[in-house]
Parts: sequence; structure tokens; C-alpha cells
Amino acid sequence: MLNGKDYLIIVILISVLFSCKKDERESIPVVPPVSTMSVDFSFLSAKKSGWINLSNWQYSSISLAVWNNILNNNCALPIISFEKTIEQKASYLNSGEWEWSNKFNADTISIRSKLIGKLVNDSVEWKLFISTSKLNVSTPEYLWIEGKSAYDQSGGWWLIHEKPSSPNPYIKITWSNVNGVSVNRFVIVKSDDPDFGQYLEYGTKNNPVYNSYYTIKIHNDNFIYIELNKQSKEGRIKSEFIFNNIDWHCWDSSLADFNCN
Repeated sequence: MLNGKDYLIIVILISVLFSCKKDERESIPVVPPVSTMSVDFSFLSAKKSGWINLSNWQYSSISLAVWNNILNNNCALPIISFEKTIEQKASYLNSGEWEWSNKFNADTISIRSKLIGKLVNDSVEWKLFISTSKLNVSTPEYLWIEGKSAYDQSGGWWLIHEKPSSPNPYIKITWSNVNGVSVNRFVIVKSDDPDFGQYLEYGTKNNPVYNSYYTIKIHNDNFIYIELNKQSKEGRIKSEFIFNNIDWHCWDSSLADFNCN
């Protein structure tokens, strides 16, 4: 039979154990959302009437379609894998490391993904490993995405590598999200790529007229600036490279041009 002293020791031990479990659970890092490595290209699919001059909208659409293709062709698989993986529950590894893992199919490819998050002071380091198999041919585990985020989710960066057969850093994303205003910048960092140094910046802002924007840096330090109201689809574009002037060129909610200067 337990005496009072033994009972007290057991209570203290149980309290300590539960406290450790609680602290461990509370230290699970919050994974940045997939929006930190994506762009809203939805306005590219806007319908247009054949009899209306839509050149300003078309210039904007074509400019962004280039980056839409770049991201789809080079980043779709790792980003989809990231999104699928963070849907799962995390497992504690050791020394402040946590793991999310998943197995799923995409078309005819079987994908295994593993995300490792490691607490480092006031930030979290991330590594996404992916292996695939198709027609009984498997690829080894490959570090496809790595990154770092502030523990308070105010910002961070991602580095997306090329496919395993060409393991080079390809696109670096820096992102921030403060007071509901978000900014993602996608920079081509592969040194021998013909588009090295070009970037797309996509962000939101607290503006009742134009609440999102896109800035595209192209060759020879030329820029294309696009601002858009995501709800009404009204927008404007400015580019000396395209128009040979520094004026804004606008379109209304029906995607028709109008003079806004």
C-alpha cells in the first residue's frame, strides 16, 4: 500500500510526463500554407467578347501566361506534393524535428513525400523529399524543396530544385504575410538558364480599387507592372518595353480598354 510520500512522488512524475508531452505537442511548428509558393492566375481564364478591343488585358494575360507555364512545367509536382503532405498529421522525430508524410497517386505516377520541419531558434527549417514510381520504375528519394520560415509565419523563403535528372536550384521564392498583406517573389536562380535573374512578384494590398498586383522583370532590366481588382476583374498595365511610354493602360470589368490617364 502506498504511503503519502510515495503517492506524492507518483503524482509529481505523472505531472512531469504530461507536461513534457504537452510541451512537445505545443512545439509542433506551423507549416506555411501552399499560398506562399503559388500565384493566383485565375484572371487568365476570363472570357472575352470577340468584338471588343481587349489589347490591354491581352498584354497582361500573355505576360503572366509565360510565368504560369514556367511554374506549371517546373514546379507543379513538388508543390502538389507539398500540399498533399501537409494535410497529414505530424510525427515527432527528435531534437525539435517533426515529419509529415503521405503517399498518393497523380495520373499514372505513385508519389511518396516526406516533409521535415526543424525548429531553429525563432524560425523553422523545411525539407521536402519526394520519390516516385511509374510502371515499376522508381526514383530514389530526392530533396525537391527546402526553405525557412519565421516561427510567427510573417515570412520566409523556398528553394525549388529542378527534377532529379537535373538537380539544380531553379526558383527561389521569398514570401511575407503581415497584417493580411502578402508578397511572393519568384526568381529564376539557375545560373545557366537563359532567363536567369528574371522574376515575378505577386502580392495583395489594402486598396479598394486594385487589391492585387504583379511585377514582372524581364530581360535587360525591363519591367511589366500589372494591377488588378480580383473581384471586378478591372485592371491596368504599365510597361515602357511594351507601350513605349510610362502611362497606365487600363481595362474595365468587361475587359474593354479605356483611357485612365
